[in-house]
Amino acid sequence: MTRKVKLAALQLPAWTEGETDADRKQFRVDALRHWLEEAGKEGADLVCMGETCTGEQLIEDAYTGPTICLVQALAARYQMHVVLPILATVEGATRNTALVIDTQGHIAGRYDKVHPTRREMGRGVTAGNDFPVFDLAFGRLGICICHDISFPESTRVLGLRGAELIVWPHWWSGWGEEINLAVIRSRAIDNGGWLVQATFGIQDEKAWRPGMVIGCSGVI
Repeated sequence: MTRKVKLAALQLPAWTEGETDADRKQFRVDALRHWLEEAGKEGADLVCMGETCTGEQLIEDAYTGPTICLVQALAARYQMHVVLPILATVEGATRNTALVIDTQGHIAGRYDKVHPTRREMGRGVTAGNDFPVFDLAFGRLGICICHDISFPESTRVLGLRGAELIVWPHWWSGWGEEINLAVIRSRAIDNGGWLVQATFGIQDEKAWRPGMVIGCSGVI
């Protein structure tokens, strides 16, 4: 059956502005609110944005934090699904997580990054241990976060579990842009599915270095 699904990959600023952690987080949250509203006005069915989109300071609870509540309200207002990648606490543990929010604003599920980097683990991030799939109104969704995609098994598990669409929020870098882009495309090819990469935007070369693939959000 043919289905038309309108996807929005929000390319939020890769930089922050402000003097304090609170100011810098507010800068990110304001950008998130603005672009979620724009996606909603465009009639997006599914919206995603880059990894830990509100930053790594002033960590919220994954289910009751103010940013999560804001996104839930916007998802319900515009009747859109949102994959919200955020650094949050889950039952006392710090997780690099992605919440799946449905068109009623309810949290339909959560994916915790299985392959956090050494830097993340050094800062107390606890790794996830599963690759769940989520049955949404338009089809079956899977999620990988950043370094997860370095390993073919991550997306393969999702493919074997029937994921038709894999959302990949990231800050990915490390091996040079050519090999990065080849790896990203291969994950879609390997599984015969669609891959949505959502990352961050650059302005006047802010927050960019060689080897990063920020600025390359899109659908594969």
